[in-house]
Amino acid sequence: SYQVSFKVKDTTVNVSKLKATKPKLEAYRFTRKLTILSWKNQTGYNVKIYRAAKKNGKYKLIKTVKYSKDMPDSWNDEGVSGKKTYYYKIRYSAKKGKKTYYSKYSKIAAADTKGIPEIKSLTYDKSKGVKITWTESSFADVYYVFRMDGDWFKEVKPGKTTVYDKTAEKGKTYHYEVKAYNNKAQNGKASQ
Repeated sequence: SYQVSFKVKDTTVNVSKLKATKPKLEAYRFTRKLTILSWKNQTGYNVKIYRAAKKNGKYKLIKTVKYSKDMPDSWNDEGVSGKKTYYYKIRYSAKKGKKTYYSKYSKIAAADTKGIPEIKSLTYDKSKGVKITWTESSFADVYYVFRMDGDWFKEVKPGKTTVYDKTAEKGKTYHYEVKAYNNKAQNGKASQ
């Protein structure tokens, strides 16, 4: 392995032939139209993100997150849709003159819709109010249930997929949303 250096924002950064550790990638479907990707940055290196429709399919470069002192360690892919599973991998890159150095690829991360809770039913009970029932999320550390008018909210522990809105009035129309929050991803997955 040998060392070269280049300047990034007036800061000299040592660049090896990327003997660096292989990057680790996590991918979560936040909604059917959004995947959240997260990783750990390496000083001096860009992050190149690749996506495919099949695990062993052709991966296309969809984003390069360029190195800076304040570079993000996550990115939102808004180019997804439906219930399809998308596959991702990343690698570090750094350029010196006309030569570009690359790390090994991360392990492939699959982003499916299994973690996205979906409301199954809304029913009204005279004594308990609106009963909201949703599909269980494999992702959730906690559920947040919202009434879209902003006047009602409930936090629900995992393992439970039903809650009552006792403030709802008979004869009125209400819209609800359920989000699954995962501490590791630090983001919610929203029902569609």
